[in-house]
Amino acid sequence: IHRACSADALYAAFSEIIMPRVSLPRFAGILSELFFYIILWLKGDVFDIMFYPYARLNPLFFLAPARRIIFMAMDGGPRTAWTEAPKGYGKPTHIVPRLFSFRINTFLAFSEFGRRGIMQTFNVPSKKVSIVPCGVHERFKPATVDERAKTRLTRAYGIRFPYILDV
Repeated sequence: IHRACSADALYAAFSEIIMPRVSLPRFAGILSELFFYIILWLKGDVFDIMFYPYARLNPLFFLAPARRIIFMAMDGGPRTAWTEAPKGYGKPTHIVPRLFSFRINTFLAFSEFGRRGIMQTFNVPSKKVSIVPCGVHERFKPATVDERAKTRLTRAYGIRFPYILDV
């Protein structure tokens, strides 16, 4: 389900549903999603899973015609969880997922730290939070310890070990 067509080859193998837009100055996203849910309920279409990949839920998400709802809550924190919210979704808030956590079957976190943040922020039990680590190519792995390389880095750049490289 998307708000616009995707040219990605992945979607060619599946039925892509385009959510209609309602042209209103305010609350257009919320109303178009509500309109979409009503149409699906009237037609008797119920999805097995609805996945919300943003760390922000539409206030009416709990009306979604789905047997299971999965929410990418990332870490539940106010600084990182809201950076990629779609345009027009307003300011960050934790009220919606907190009030309607009973309707969310699974919260997704990127790490154990994120899992604890979600449990605390949204007040949900650990059994509802799953960790899905960010994907990393297999060529990225811990470096082998080479004392000569460590000595060269210390001399050249003043790097003391151990250290954390954040790219």
